[in-house]
Amino acid sequence: MIERLTGRADFARLRAEGVRHGRGPIRLVSRFDTTTVPDHTGTNARFAFAIPRSVGNAVVRNRIRRRIRAVLEDLHRVDPTFPAPGDHLIRVTAPIDDWSHATLRHTMNALLTPGRDGSEAPIGESR
Repeated sequence: MIERLTGRADFARLRAEGVRHGRGPIRLVSRFDTTTVPDHTGTNARFAFAIPRSVGNAVVRNRIRRRIRAVLEDLHRVDPTFPAPGDHLIRVTAPIDDWSHATLRHTMNALLTPGRDGSEAPIGESR
């Protein structure tokens, strides 16, 4: 379901055209692909992770990455059209070891579907 976002050109395009959202220590930069028709397998969505050493050692950072991937797969099982096609960079700026699966799931759902419940505004913009 989750493909990797790789390549300098892809990251440059994401940086230039991406929309930034954030909730707590999780930041998301997304560039949705409006030209691709979702194939309901999630293969049209590509993800990259940026988790700096300040969050924790390699074990902690890898655990965070695995937890986020598990949440994304869980959300995809519930809704096969999730996530929307495009490129996404997930940045974690502080430890989230104490977050429950439900909290992480709610946060990732809100970040990847901004405006669904009206509770999420892009970083730097007011609601």
